Amino acid sequence: SQISHLAFQECPLGSMYVILVYTYALLIQGADGTVVARQADELVNILRRYPMFLVAGSRWPIFEAFSHFRYLHMPVSEQSSASMCTGVRGKTGINWEHLLTVSTKWAEEMMSGLEPGQGSVEYGYAIKDAVDILARDPRNMGDEAQEECPLGFLFLCTTQAMAAAMRLTGLMEAWARAVDKIMSDLPFFLVAGSKWPTFQVLAMFSSHSKGQQASLALGQFQADIHRWAGAHPMSKRFRAYGDLRLSREELAPFGLDEAGFGRVQMLA
Repeated sequence: SQISHLAFQECPLGSMYVILVYTYALLIQGADGTVVARQADELVNILRRYPMFLVAGSRWPIFEAFSHFRYLHMPVSEQSSASMCTGVRGKTGINWEHLLTVSTKWAEEMMSGLEPGQGSVEYGYAIKDAVDILARDPRNMGDEAQEECPLGFLFLCTTQAMAAAMRLTGLMEAWARAVDKIMSDLPFFLVAGSKWPTFQVLAMFSSHSKGQQASLALGQFQADIHRWAGAHPMSKRFRAYGDLRLSREELAPFGLDEAGFGRVQMLA
C-alpha cells in the first residue's frame, strides 16, 4: 500500500520491526496458516535486503524480537537430520549432534549472567574446537560443513561474527557475509524452528555496545558485567558507543594547539 511504501521510505528498519511484531501477532492470534506464511515471506524478503551487521547495529531490537518469539515456532522433527544433524559425521570430523547439545547449553549460560569462573568452560571449548577445524582450510571445510549441517554451520558463523566484532574486527565482515548468504538460502521457518540458538546469538550481537537496558532485555545477558560497574575483566568488550574514557593525551596526541589538531585532521 501507499502507506507502507511511505513508511519504508521514512524508516526502513523501523518498518521491518513493525512488520516482524505484526507477523508474530498473527501467529499468536491463530490466524490462518496461509495468511501467516504470506506475512512471514514478506518479513523475510525485507530482512534479506539489509546486511546482518546493519540490522544488528541499528537501535531497532529486531534480532532481539526474533529471539524473544522463538518459542512460538513449532520445533522441527527431531528425526530431521537437516535441522538436528543427528548422527551426522562427514569430512570435517565435527560431531554436529554433540555440538548442538553444548551450543544450546552455552547459549543458556550466556543469557544467565553468571559471574566469571561460573558455568562450564567446556561448552565454549567445544564451539572453539569446531571453529578451529574450519579455520584449517576455510574454503573447503566451510563447504563441507555447510553440506553436512547447514544450520549448525550458520550457528558457528553467527558466533564468529559476534566474536570478531569484539576482537578481530577485520574478520567480522567475512563472517557476517556468510551469515547473510546462508540465511538467504535456508527457509525462515527451518532456521526459526530448529534448536540451534542462532537467533539468540544474533540478539546477543545486536545488544553489544548498547548499554544495560538493551542487554538485560534478553534476560540476564551481560548482567555480571553491569554488576561490576566497569571493573569486570570483560567490560571493555561491552562498553557503549559513548563510553570511551579517553585521556587528554589520547584525545590530542600531538598537542592542544592548532598544529596538533591539524596533524590529527591530516591523519584522519
